[in-house]
Parts: sequence; C-alpha cells; structure tokens
Amino acid sequence: MSRALVILAAGMGRRLGGAAKVIHPVKGYGIPMEKTVAMFSPLVDEIIVVVGFEHEKVIKAAHEAVLSRRHHMTICYNMEYATTNTAYSLDAALAGMHSDETIVVNGDLVFYARPDLEKLVAGGSAALVHPRHVLDEDVKAVVSSAEDGGRITQLGKVLPLGAVVLGEAVGVYFLSKSMASKYKAKFNVPSHMMAYHEDVINELLSTETMVAQADGWCVKEFDSPSDLKAIELKLSEEA
Repeated sequence: MSRALVILAAGMGRRLGGAAKVIHPVKGYGIPMEKTVAMFSPLVDEIIVVVGFEHEKVIKAAHEAVLSRRHHMTICYNMEYATTNTAYSLDAALAGMHSDETIVVNGDLVFYARPDLEKLVAGGSAALVHPRHVLDEDVKAVVSSAEDGGRITQLGKVLPLGAVVLGEAVGVYFLSKSMASKYKAKFNVPSHMMAYHEDVINELLSTETMVAQADGWCVKEFDSPSDLKAIELKLSEEA
C-alpha cells in the first residue's frame, strides 16, 4: 500500500492577525512546515501540501522542507480559501492523490514530542486524541467502550447534548483507502463549503471505523497570539 501525507495549509490565520500558520516561526521550535515534513516523511511515499493564503511563501517553504528528501511532492491549490474550510482543502488533495492511504495533518500544529506514528498507521483509520476537558472551539471525539477498541462514534466541534467526550482530536488523522475513497464520494460543495474535514469524517463513522489513539497530549495547535505564547513558554520550560 502506498501512503501520502496531506498538509492542510491554505488558511488565513485570522486570529493570528492574518498569517499562514504553517510557516509562522515558533520560538524554540522552528517552522511548523519543516517539523511536520521531517516527522512524517519516513512513513509516506508522497507529500501533498494544500496552499491558499500566502501561497507563494508556503510553496517556497514546502520545497525547502522536502528538498533533502526523496519524495514526490504535489502542490494543491485552494484559491477559494477565503470562502471555504478544511473539508474543501482535503477533498482537493484527495482528488489529485496517487496513494492508497492518507495521513492528514493540520498545518498549525506544534509537536512537543513524537507520537507513536507507527501505531497510528498500523491498522485502519485512526485519530490522535488528547484525553482532557475540552473547550468550545476544540474538535471533540466521542469514543465507544474499550471493549469496542476505542472506536470513535462522533467527531466534530459541535456535538449533540449529552455526548460523553473523551477529549480533543488534535488534527492528525490516518485515513484508510476505504475511508479516503468514501470521503471523496461524500464531499459535496454546497453542503460542505465551510465545513471542517472532521465534519465529513463524522458523517462516515456509521459505515467506517476510526479508532482513537490517546497520545495526542504531545500535539498543540495555535490559532491566536495567546496560543503561541503558551506554546513558546512550554517549549522554553522543557528546553
């Protein structure tokens, strides 16, 4: 089975004052694009970067990150980045992908440590989850009992009242060949134009299995200056 890494990097970073977060330097860490490519490239055959806002800068950083690695890289354009969301970006990436399986990574992630990526891709579809109290803006994962293998039954920012949430889905997903194929079939521009890719995945969970891997504690996204400050403080404390 061939495998692709898809980096979702088209967003505008509005809460960060308008910045392509995938190339925003993080003190004590570096450029997220470089770190993500370095971490995931040993597991994949192909790298796809979805660009939109500040696309020229992001493409330059992507080429520099992949330069020393023998991977085929595809730049996928989402020039509707101002009026779409990550569901649209992932659909565009999957449409041009040559591989069977897919690792999907949000472009605004900082990794405090390396998760068990070999475990992530060892079986069927999976998601890194940080078991903790979640906030309104977090993508939430509802997981079945341990006897059922930790299967995710609901995924999204907004879930039905009463849902028992395991924690935050931190923005790293492994899609099996079957789930990637069904994602492409399910995605619909009118209904998913402003949806997150997790919303489309959630619609597939009735027929596709995705399990939670609970070592998402080592991953943190940054949306705002306060997020960035907290991440840089944690990195400095651990240095």
